[in-house]
Amino acid sequence: KMEAGGEGTSRTKLFTAYAPLGLQHRVVMAPLTRLRGTDTFCASSTAVTYYSERATPGGLIISEGSPISPETQYEHAAGIYTQEQIDAWKKVTQAVHDKGGKMSIQLWHVGRLGSEAFAEHPFLRELTSRPDSRYRSLPTVSCSATSKPSHRGAPPSPPARELTHEEISVRLVADFVQAAKNAKEAGFDMVEIHSAHGYLFDQFFCSSSNLRTDEFGAQSIENRTRALGLVLRAIIEEMGSSQRVGIRISPAKGKFVYQGCLDATPEETYPAIIKWLDQFKLGYLLVSEPRWSGGQADLETDQTFNIPMYAGQWVKSIYSGFVIGSSSFSPDTAEKALRDGNYDAVAFGRLFLANPDLVARIRDDKPLNYYNVKTFYLRDPVKGYIDYPTFDNVGDWPTLESKRIGTKKPQPKTNARL
Repeated sequence: KMEAGGEGTSRTKLFTAYAPLGLQHRVVMAPLTRLRGTDTFCASSTAVTYYSERATPGGLIISEGSPISPETQYEHAAGIYTQEQIDAWKKVTQAVHDKGGKMSIQLWHVGRLGSEAFAEHPFLRELTSRPDSRYRSLPTVSCSATSKPSHRGAPPSPPARELTHEEISVRLVADFVQAAKNAKEAGFDMVEIHSAHGYLFDQFFCSSSNLRTDEFGAQSIENRTRALGLVLRAIIEEMGSSQRVGIRISPAKGKFVYQGCLDATPEETYPAIIKWLDQFKLGYLLVSEPRWSGGQADLETDQTFNIPMYAGQWVKSIYSGFVIGSSSFSPDTAEKALRDGNYDAVAFGRLFLANPDLVARIRDDKPLNYYNVKTFYLRDPVKGYIDYPTFDNVGDWPTLESKRIGTKKPQPKTNARL
């Protein structure tokens, strides 16, 4: 059992067990897009090292988003739709289990945010052209024929193809169920359905992206959640228990928009969706606080760490299950959120990325490694991936005391220390 005992700190809530999920502590590794899959979109050998280094006894790791089918392949993310991908993930889950950890896979359909160029990828083209393939090569799809937002001055993307009623109710459900079945074979303890951050199910939730007039349209919460409900019920049946299923959701507020997914009344829509989710008695609900800025500042100057919680103020009053908070928590604000009853656990992203031994550093109140934003999404199998040192081997890697996170006003140039 882990005990919190660093000098000058008491993080006892973060280091309490949660028996239903077999957790010995509540420091969760958040799902983090890293885009370091192989040319056949498999988890690489260095992914085994990356996840193993961050595994702890009774600790929960949630994988990076894993595309459920060729239709939603996102750059070089590691998928979960071929036998080779299943076998590659097996090595990852085995390494995590060898450390006594638990692992959930984030099942990902990006909808209109798909990478159009990857439709012509040789591997995907060959895979989808096989006579016995269950998958077809399709253009980017969404609930409606809307376009993803332009990125950094790029020309506008063509509108996504609108999914038909039958595709949503039959094929989409079948693709998710197959992915869950594959995840079980790969050794994952749980699956998480990504329903946040402007991806497919969030596109169904939002009035600007869901222009349908049928029963999957935005006319009511019942209609907006219908597609997710079909998938969720089918996956719970496949997994054998709702406790082996999680959901990620990102309640937006005001002008805070995830990847162009704007809703007319977000402060009404998302609480209603979360209330609806309560009926499923899921293993966990992972909630993103609306304070992500793209990680452009460094650890000391990132002011998102100082933005007050939004969803944490009300989510536990309308949802009865296990709720994990995420997005711009420091170790101290995480402990406070648990003490105040805002969340049951906290998932760390950038801090886990940069600190393979984050759990021990939080427990012992050790300084934290700075992260390097420029290497978050490199395809390099080592740099920015498995080259972050543990505290015992930190050498001259720049570190920061956790109490100083977000305390310095941003300068014109960020990340100058790396």
